[in-house]
Amino acid sequence: MRIPTVTGSARTPYFTVATLALFVNASPLHPQPPTPESVLGHRVGADFHLATFEESIDYFHQLAAATDRLELREVGRTSFGRPVYIALISSAENLRNLDRHREIALRLAHPRGLTDAEARALADEGRALVHIDGGLHASEAATHQHTIQLAYDLVAGDDDPEIAAILDNVILMLWPSINPDGQTMIAEWYRSNLGTPYEVAPAPFLYQKYIGHDNNRDGYMINQIESRMATRVAREWEPQILYNHHQSSPFPTRIWIPPFAEPISPHVHPLMWRTVNLIGMSMAQARRGSTATRRPASTRFRTSPRARASCARNRSTAARGRVGGGGCGTRWTTC
Repeated sequence: MRIPTVTGSARTPYFTVATLALFVNASPLHPQPPTPESVLGHRVGADFHLATFEESIDYFHQLAAATDRLELREVGRTSFGRPVYIALISSAENLRNLDRHREIALRLAHPRGLTDAEARALADEGRALVHIDGGLHASEAATHQHTIQLAYDLVAGDDDPEIAAILDNVILMLWPSINPDGQTMIAEWYRSNLGTPYEVAPAPFLYQKYIGHDNNRDGYMINQIESRMATRVAREWEPQILYNHHQSSPFPTRIWIPPFAEPISPHVHPLMWRTVNLIGMSMAQARRGSTATRRPASTRFRTSPRARASCARNRSTAARGRVGGGGCGTRWTTC
């Protein structure tokens, strides 16, 4: 970059070192990561707002352009032809060495011929690969909305030592939505009914081209395009942790985390369920020890008075032994 100068009789530069520093700092290599609200027009989790998949991915593209901590990769197409992406989030150094870390994960996952010493050395060199996805059940809308906020919090968390440690030690494979078709269907259906008596009515269609809700029951036969895509990516990377987002029904709200009660299927290797239980206990202890005084915006999905009334009617109807519709079955609302 050429720096202009103003010359006097001695032809000395007019710009001082301090001025030069200010000039250089005004044009950083990566601009400040955009906040979700600056792109979406609303905060993640704001009442009466759901981002479509297209809006979400537009944000991820802008975030990737503004940081060296996120790399966006297209991994396939949905049943309706939408592109599917994973966002690889980690420190800039880890992303520069991504191929090596993937190679290590594959070798440790398929350790035939590997000695114990070699395995330990690879584990020390490598990074933990963690798969997190949102939107598997598109009507559980907190999940595909949350991934937007999670990506921003990680790449913009310079002042948080916990986030810095995560970026140094983990390579996150974040799926903005693992069911892009469903995310857009549900968001558009909700918007079309916003402000009407049907605001929280369940969608009268499948939010996957063929099987809707049960697209997460396809891990055995792998019949669907989306299931094959997720399985292929998992085999290509072999992440140590795969975390599916789900969302419970509003009445009563609840959260399920391991450890799981006995008996556990004898067909699952003990090391697998022991690891799952260990992670679940760590989550519970971390939450119990949290000093946070409020929930983050991405977890606050409230309803309008209309929606609350609808939920109350459904609860009353269910108590009388009849099946109610709308309201309580809508996953992005919490009464």
